[in-house]
Amino acid sequence: MLGGLVVLAVAIGVRHHRAGAGLAGVVAGPVEARVTLLDDPRPLDPGVAVTVVAGGHHLAATAYGPAAWDILARSAGETLDVRGRVRPLGDDDPLRWRHVAGRLSVDEVVAWGPADPLHRAANALRAALLDGARVLGPQRAPLFGGMVIGDDRGQWAVTADDFRAAGLGHLLVVSGQNVVFVLALVAPLTCRLRPGSRLVAVVAVLAVFCVVTRFEPSVLRAVTMAGFSTAAGVLGTRADARRALSSSIVVLCGVDPFLVRVLAFQLSAAASAGIVWLGPALERRLAGPTPVRGALAATAGAQLAVAPLLVATFGSVPVWSLPANLLADPAAGPVMMWGATAGLVAGVAPAGVARLVHLPTRVLLGWISGVAHLAALAPPARLGGVGLAVLVGAVVVAMRWRRVGGALVVLVGVLTVLTTPRPPGGELVLEGVRVWRGGGAVVVVLEDPGRPAGVLAALREAGVG
Repeated sequence: MLGGLVVLAVAIGVRHHRAGAGLAGVVAGPVEARVTLLDDPRPLDPGVAVTVVAGGHHLAATAYGPAAWDILARSAGETLDVRGRVRPLGDDDPLRWRHVAGRLSVDEVVAWGPADPLHRAANALRAALLDGARVLGPQRAPLFGGMVIGDDRGQWAVTADDFRAAGLGHLLVVSGQNVVFVLALVAPLTCRLRPGSRLVAVVAVLAVFCVVTRFEPSVLRAVTMAGFSTAAGVLGTRADARRALSSSIVVLCGVDPFLVRVLAFQLSAAASAGIVWLGPALERRLAGPTPVRGALAATAGAQLAVAPLLVATFGSVPVWSLPANLLADPAAGPVMMWGATAGLVAGVAPAGVARLVHLPTRVLLGWISGVAHLAALAPPARLGGVGLAVLVGAVVVAMRWRRVGGALVVLVGVLTVLTTPRPPGGELVLEGVRVWRGGGAVVVVLEDPGRPAGVLAALREAGVG
């Protein structure tokens, strides 16, 4: 066993070294090249940003003016003949963990070419879903795109900030649970197949879903887990969630060691570990109906597991995230399932039919947005490292002595709200904004109006609302 672990560690280390070596070789200077889009172009006021591959290197490309409009009309998998300038990344640039080796400034798009058949099919599927969702309006349509296929372009900065303030930021993009819903949708068809054919069909569905969602780290984790579970069923062995999660993390890190530095992958793995390890233990110690206990335990387990990562990365976590997730998550699941099925019908139907089809979607998204907004308006209360440690201790006590521990958890939550420090008066200089407080008035002066998301985040973290 120990020898196997040593061999595995060495293999991952070698793979990590090779991955790092692959980032070298980009030479600064002018370039004319054919590039392939690895993701969908994102508006970057006043230009556009997209990740491309050229000459075997991943490049973070940006463009402005006419070139930006040419790129914005394209989708992942398509090719572009471009002229521009390229330069290597710095050694400490976080984009390196996404295998990006340099930056490409595009001056001109000369021509474009179609994507391969798989990407064309995936792009057509995405286009149908997004076209049908336009009847939801400019605020809810981008939320739908983020939840169902991971396309968060066009999301309002204020809405996204509400979600993050409420601890619901994971609902702004596609997540691993979407894989569960997709497999549930195709289960009536795949369960009729022979074991070998079922495995092939499930793998094909998972592969297409990866392309549709642009290979998001959380989706890769869930897809690999689903593949292990399906293979276990075909082989007649027990499909254990803990074993599938552990195996999927090992395999993915062996294939791409840089994933361990990607926050989305870290959070996805931690949340899954919290659900499969902490969830059952919490459920056994909770009172109430089984569905309620299961939902509460899974949500609490996931939140407790990701909290240390969030504190280490952002300094604190919102106290309201647990109740907000308990209220919003039950509605997010139906949005994903309904969106992946009826959403396709809405994409090819007339606008009147699409509005009717998406009526449940409108109601569910309205509920989720309302929960996020109310949680964002709640009195500021955040847990830092010490507060989180105290809360975890209270949960441990609650799991051991239910009556005393339950009261202790509530007490910790109340004290956190009451003792959260309030921002001082006077002048406050934040990233992209200056704030003056005094006499019950607040004056906000924007210094970088082109970064609304960053400004809103800075104001929220400073307690300015």
